[in-house]
Amino acid sequence: MEEKEQSKKTQQDLLNELHPIFRWRVETILSTLSAMGWQPKIVFAKRTEAQQTEAIARGASHTKTSWHVPSTIGVSAASKGFVQVVRGNAVDIVDRRYAWGGPAANKGFQFWNDLGTAARANSCEWGGDWKPKKLKNGGYRDQRDVAHVQMKFTEEPPQSSFTV
Repeated sequence: MEEKEQSKKTQQDLLNELHPIFRWRVETILSTLSAMGWQPKIVFAKRTEAQQTEAIARGASHTKTSWHVPSTIGVSAASKGFVQVVRGNAVDIVDRRYAWGGPAANKGFQFWNDLGTAARANSCEWGGDWKPKKLKNGGYRDQRDVAHVQMKFTEEPPQSSFTV
């Protein structure tokens, strides 16, 4: 089956790209925001590696290892010298009236704060909580990604080694 163009994906298409547990949490986040009077909209869920590279080029992301990209994996320490493979999912959520413009251009905009509260209440990580990154030149890059919500999960049993 051929992949739909990103701009032609419906909200249901984007939700269907997510792990079932994360999808349920995102649906709850969207409902919470709607009940507060916001008009939440998922802009991105799954990205291809090429889409992630393009996001980096335009400054929308700072890493190739994004949970938007299904091939991204991590490793987490488990008990007694074992490790677990970690995968994840991510979505970018905006208020459809503003996206990242107008009042939403300010990272202190109330929608972003409400999104963060809803994400944390649903055991998800919110990009607005990320700390600034120190650069080699001594400056800092504000890498808070206020539209970003992610969840990491493990489905494989702990193992003593793995190959990628």
